[in-house]
Amino acid sequence: MPKNEKKINKRISSLLSVLLVLIIAVVAMHFGIIGTEETAYDSTTQTTQTTTTVSAEDGRIRATFVRIVDGDTLILNYNGQDNKVRLIGVNTPESVHRDKSKNTPEGKTASKYTNSIMENATDIYIAYDKAPQDRYGRELCFVYVTVDGKTEMLQEMLLKKGYANTMSIKPNITKAKHFEELRDEAKENGVGFWGDEERVKEIGW
Repeated sequence: MPKNEKKINKRISSLLSVLLVLIIAVVAMHFGIIGTEETAYDSTTQTTQTTTTVSAEDGRIRATFVRIVDGDTLILNYNGQDNKVRLIGVNTPESVHRDKSKNTPEGKTASKYTNSIMENATDIYIAYDKAPQDRYGRELCFVYVTVDGKTEMLQEMLLKKGYANTMSIKPNITKAKHFEELRDEAKENGVGFWGDEERVKEIGW
């Protein structure tokens, strides 16, 4: 047999061996006999998102409390970073306004209440409405907290306590009617700040 033909046959034999190995590897991966780096990465990513970020209920996102800004604004950590969160649908009196003349004792009371709730919450979740941010870059959220084994929305707690008024801004008006009902009930019963009609007028409610 000529030398050139022997070399060609040897190369063909080598190529067939490599091809056979590749076929075996592909079959093994298809039936899950061996894994790949990509598969392992995807699995880890999915587990991380499921167990540390997103709740199974309503797509709520788990968060941790960082600090308070005022009664209706706070800093929460989620998705790996600190976020300035403005509560959707409610408004508390001012307490940290740049114009100090606008800050009120009621604002400090509302801030202390919100801070107390957040510090004692064992679980915190946020959820979005239609628009996730305002023009200032703040996250617009419903905030859910579990305190003493009971889960409530922070907005509802402030309204029931009479420490917040309603503030509806489109398109985030999904719960506007519900919030107004809670506000009206607190107002009719003179709960919280609603107990002092003159003061209510002074703070612009």
